[in-house]
Amino acid sequence: MEFCPIFETANESECRLWAVIYPEHKMNIFDICYDNWTNDVFVRSFVKERFDSLDSIFFKDATISVISDAILLEVEKFADELVKANERVEGCRSLDQLFRRLYGNVESLHFDHDDERKARPSIQGSILRLYAILLDDGTYLVTGGTIKLYKAMIGPEFKVEFDNLKRVKVFLKAHGISDVQGLIEK
Repeated sequence: MEFCPIFETANESECRLWAVIYPEHKMNIFDICYDNWTNDVFVRSFVKERFDSLDSIFFKDATISVISDAILLEVEKFADELVKANERVEGCRSLDQLFRRLYGNVESLHFDHDDERKARPSIQGSILRLYAILLDDGTYLVTGGTIKLYKAMIGPEFKVEFDNLKRVKVFLKAHGISDVQGLIEK
């Protein structure tokens, strides 16, 4: 397992948003998510495969095209927000505001998941999700992402994301990595 900064900076340690490069992939997981989310064929296929089981209240009167088009628009806003958050642009949401606790207000029931985070764009009813681990120095390590078409975090894509969070946490602990310097030295 390797790691890379998502955005280029003068000094790698200045980037607060990093991504995992899993051994089975040739590119980092953030780029894989972004490439999938901006690929019209991938997005429409993803939505079409799940369309019949969508919550009719959550997607009232929506068509495959409407949902797919919303995702394609949402990804650009999300990418822009992530760039601005990493650069600490005044008046924009910070990474700490973008990445919220995975389990919200029930942290007492999930104390061993306190470092797990999810991010979504600042669009009401947003569909895209990134998953990350918050390191000790405030660096976020993206472990994956998905398109959330259901109110609850259910389905095989969420199992993959939760397994990846666990897999990366085990790796970080085994290699004593707790901050951006550990990511660089690995």
